[in-house]
Amino acid sequence: MKTKTTSKIAFFVTFLAMTTMVACHTKQGNLSEKDDEALVTDSIALIQEDSIAEVDIILDYPTMGSRPLIDSLRRFLATTLGVDTLYADSPDSLLHHALQLGYDEMKAEYDDIRTYREGELPTMGYSYHIKKDAETNRYVTYIVAYYEYRGGAHGGTVIWGNTFRKDDGRSLGWNMLANTDSKEFQQLIKDGIRSYFQANDSTIITDDQLKDMLLIEADIDHLPLPQFAPYLTDQGMSFTYQQYEIAAYAMGLPSFIIPYDKLKPFLTQEALTLF
Repeated sequence: MKTKTTSKIAFFVTFLAMTTMVACHTKQGNLSEKDDEALVTDSIALIQEDSIAEVDIILDYPTMGSRPLIDSLRRFLATTLGVDTLYADSPDSLLHHALQLGYDEMKAEYDDIRTYREGELPTMGYSYHIKKDAETNRYVTYIVAYYEYRGGAHGGTVIWGNTFRKDDGRSLGWNMLANTDSKEFQQLIKDGIRSYFQANDSTIITDDQLKDMLLIEADIDHLPLPQFAPYLTDQGMSFTYQQYEIAAYAMGLPSFIIPYDKLKPFLTQEALTLF
């Protein structure tokens, strides 16, 4: 089912490109006839726009799979969108309540700005893209990409992921890791952040250069962990820092993947059962 009301929305073009790049590194995972029941999702979307606000919600709604997983994912969608979980059992109900909530929030802010600001006001923006990113016989990962524009110099983007066990729908995050304050784990984090800034540049970034790129007071060997918990992908565990969390806005959202072979000593017993 697809529900969509839209015309061309140039405002979200850059954001859509960003979310596409975030998701492109993962695959379906290893599923076979002997695996647990595969999750079936329905891609649904609803967009509303006028001169006041543009609200864009696109998500993968779970329709078939293990009952505990479906229930957990639907609660996750509702909670993420800020609506009561009682609306989660119907994709239409979930979308429409989330859309109305988002539009009302943007309109209220628009009206508030109108009381003290003369002249033409910019169009507010609010967007959620919630997509299934990876699936194996034991877990499913969803990625949330949120964007908002409230009339300032630029908008803001938040991207995070959530992994769920397929057998019981349990949400997994920091509970997959142990000894994250150890010297060895901190080295993995530093190497990951370094790889983000280094990208395709063959020049090695020194610790001093890396420290200069970051907005932190902490020692370079004791970097803070991301605000949002890591999540599982086909290639390893993904870590994402949000805008301004450790670097300037222009630096984007520092992110990296630690391969499972390097991460194995720090995985909890529960996490190890997923592989």
